[in-house]
Amino acid sequence: MTKRYAVFLGAILAVITNAAFAQSVVPRSYIISLDRAAFGGDDYEKNPREMVLDLEQQGERWGPVFGLSRSYNMNTHGGIVRAATINGNAIELKVDTLVRSDGSVHEARGSYTISLTRNGDAVTGTFSGTFKGKDVRGKAFGTARDLTPAKGFVPLAPREHPRLLFRKADLPALKAKAETPFGKAALARMNGTTLGRGMLYQLTGDKNHADVAMQMVKAIIGEGGKDYIEDSPFTPSRPVGTRLEHVAFAYDLCFEAWPEDFKTRVRKWVLIQAHQAYFTPSKLPGNWHVQSNHVGTVFAGLATCGLVMFDEPGKEDPGTPLPYEDEQPKIVITPDDSGGVDALKGFFKKAQSGGKPAVPQIDLGAVDPGMHRLLRVSRFYMYQLFRESVGTGGFQAEVGGYSVDTTDGPNRYAPAYRRVFGYDLSPYNDIAYYVPRKVFAAGQDINGTGHIGNDYFAALFPMIPPQWQPEMLTAWRQHQKVTNDASLVNVLDNDPVHAFVNYPLDMKPAPLGTSMPLVWEAPDFGYYAFRNSWKDDAFITQVFLKARPVNGWNGQNAGTFRIKGLGQIWASGSTNRQRTRIEESVVWLPEDDVNEGGSSQVTFLKTEPDGSGVVSIDMNEVYEVDRKFYWSRYGRVRFENPNTPGTSGISGMRSIGVDYSGLSGMPLLFVVVDKLSGGNKKVWLWQTPAPPEECVKTIDNGFEIRSEGATLRGVFATPRPPVIDARTKTKEYIKAAGSGAGKTKFNVTIPSVQVEGGDNFFFVATVGKGEHPPLTVSGEGLNATVTVGKRVIRFDGNKIVFGQAP
Repeated sequence: MTKRYAVFLGAILAVITNAAFAQSVVPRSYIISLDRAAFGGDDYEKNPREMVLDLEQQGERWGPVFGLSRSYNMNTHGGIVRAATINGNAIELKVDTLVRSDGSVHEARGSYTISLTRNGDAVTGTFSGTFKGKDVRGKAFGTARDLTPAKGFVPLAPREHPRLLFRKADLPALKAKAETPFGKAALARMNGTTLGRGMLYQLTGDKNHADVAMQMVKAIIGEGGKDYIEDSPFTPSRPVGTRLEHVAFAYDLCFEAWPEDFKTRVRKWVLIQAHQAYFTPSKLPGNWHVQSNHVGTVFAGLATCGLVMFDEPGKEDPGTPLPYEDEQPKIVITPDDSGGVDALKGFFKKAQSGGKPAVPQIDLGAVDPGMHRLLRVSRFYMYQLFRESVGTGGFQAEVGGYSVDTTDGPNRYAPAYRRVFGYDLSPYNDIAYYVPRKVFAAGQDINGTGHIGNDYFAALFPMIPPQWQPEMLTAWRQHQKVTNDASLVNVLDNDPVHAFVNYPLDMKPAPLGTSMPLVWEAPDFGYYAFRNSWKDDAFITQVFLKARPVNGWNGQNAGTFRIKGLGQIWASGSTNRQRTRIEESVVWLPEDDVNEGGSSQVTFLKTEPDGSGVVSIDMNEVYEVDRKFYWSRYGRVRFENPNTPGTSGISGMRSIGVDYSGLSGMPLLFVVVDKLSGGNKKVWLWQTPAPPEECVKTIDNGFEIRSEGATLRGVFATPRPPVIDARTKTKEYIKAAGSGAGKTKFNVTIPSVQVEGGDNFFFVATVGKGEHPPLTVSGEGLNATVTVGKRVIRFDGNKIVFGQAP
């Protein structure tokens, strides 16, 4: 390694890791959304589009800008910071962008002046500028985060490997762990993949394992031999992501054993995959939004390659950094010393004629610019995945079994990123909360499967907040049916390498509920859940708002809920990927053309230490004219569709109350109020755990759900009297997505209680064993007051209010 390369590598590590040995300036990462920065066609007012920008600052120097405007087209866009003024919390940026063509939408240019005010990590403000030569303006918002490593973090040395699963300093302890019965059982299961062979090489020092891994990788990158990773006819992109991830881990673990020319060929293969995913996704099959089960694995595979290859050396004299970069994608593969793909404009700097003078650019020196750019672009996408696909609180977006597919790969990338750079890519409790959030729900599906998977425990255990780890260790052991030392090997299923590294043999499991909360909030998607305890028969009430759209498989389920307790299900719902509104516990408007797949927003939330709570929900978007609104693919911007004139004339809200205080005389008191105005017939639905003919009994002004040794008893304060139909129904639909969309018919069976009787509904239920306390109603409609035991319930027009009888 030349001295010049080492110096420049130290500088680039400082950009990403704040390595104290190289730079004292703390780098800062910006993710900024511009709500109306672009437009489709020629009409800005009718077809506004968002722009999401990724910027990186180091002192007075700035890196290249990357952007997404997925509502405009599918490509990854580029740009440059032309000027920057920062005065305290006031930030002004002038940014030029090149919006690349994706083959169907033409190339365009944008130039923006962005004025921001920083408050903590958040930035808000406005922007103005031009796009396609026309004036644009709007709101700007996002984050500006200083990339400060954790205390005690030791930055990577130049080309230090391994780095993804563990660092060199960790190897002696892992070798000692390998000598335990648990370790020996793990090693016996590691020989089937590149990851396993690389791990065996590190633990044993036997180069034969690295050679076998190299032959496996040769098969993966097309250099002969049989690839052990199978293709998928349904999600053809997912195996590509698996291949990339396996190549990355093998490259890292076998780095010292593989010849340089082979590593050069591997890096070229990776850049070709990156070009396809980031710059020509419209030519590939599948849904390329980060929320989709098709591509999370691909983005994670590329990003993991970025983590392991970003500091590879490039040409010895890369030339003077250029003030502007034209990143139009083009591939010309030529052998060269740098291990890059020459003239791959998406990853290499190219002169841009007419480029405007820019602020000083971060100088990569002798670091391979292609590999560093892979790190930046892949990091941008993975940040979007953690924020847009999972969100704060760890709630996965897609419905059904797809809700585990998108994060298969990202779950292994997140701890690797922390290990490489000393801080989390996203510090907002998203992927780190994924496992605890699922444990909280105890397996009941409300939007996605409750299944966790041993591989998720194994991969994400290091990301779980330390105070919860002993409890999650209990959950992991329970999930894998570990009852004694002999059955501990069960945790090695699916992913013996990550389980071996991450299972803490020296940690004592703690009972669930030791420090885990009784209320869970995942506000990005609008998930709120309430527990009365962590016992096996605990009551768990879940509410889902679908607070923003899901750009993958999703349902018409805004405002729905689920209830379980005493070992029974009391309120259920669909578990399929096709989820219609009639299959949820909501108010259904069968005679109105409304936006059944729309989103809803929280307007009030109050929680109590015992797990009780009240959440109120604005349902207006669901009750508006279908397609009245549309959301940006990224950036969380809602637009009003000018091509859908008029309104439905319908408005509505819902409030849900959960009371575990016992004042009602039962362990659970559940209240739901729906206030609607306008429209035609309203059908209030409660999805039952079995066909209603088998478990439901109608009573005066309400119904009962009977299960083994316990009952739910509910009464309507309004309407009175309600018209209750407790019969299973069937409705025919036409598929809206997937194979046969728009043509294939399917029947939906609805085991539910259906209630009619007016515009508004005020329902109060108790759940428990034995005789239920009497329930009295005074007053009328939504102004009624309901008394159950010592608990008094009323609705104040915006929220449910719990009081206490004298």
